[in-house]
Amino acid sequence: MRRRGIIGIAVCTALLIAGAVAAQRTVSMQSRFDGSRVRNPDAYLLTFSCMNQDDAHSMHMEKGDLLRVEYAIERGRVDVRVEMDGEEMIYRGDRVDSGSFALPAARAGDYGVSVHAENAAGRLCFTVERSS
Repeated sequence: MRRRGIIGIAVCTALLIAGAVAAQRTVSMQSRFDGSRVRNPDAYLLTFSCMNQDDAHSMHMEKGDLLRVEYAIERGRVDVRVEMDGEEMIYRGDRVDSGSFALPAARAGDYGVSVHAENAAGRLCFTVERSS
């Protein structure tokens, strides 16, 4: 009888611990965005300790302008897309981690940047360098 009581207490304790861990993970995943976001005509900057959402910004560029891209992802999944006028794919990065490069504007128009993040932490910087 005493042995069954100890086993029962151990099982209940294990279930309580598993429930607490699952609840913490659920709360963590529900946090949509914890960080800072800057959107202006020349920049789209994201710094986040937790991001579980899609986000986007559009910037107008003239032919010859450069879109400078820098990212450093510490954890999680981040996918990035850059499109011209919402139609032509300029860049696609799935599961980006770290890097930097420049995308030249082949013609004038609105360049949209979209970000999809899952349980991610890190930094993304998109800045327009004007040619004139």
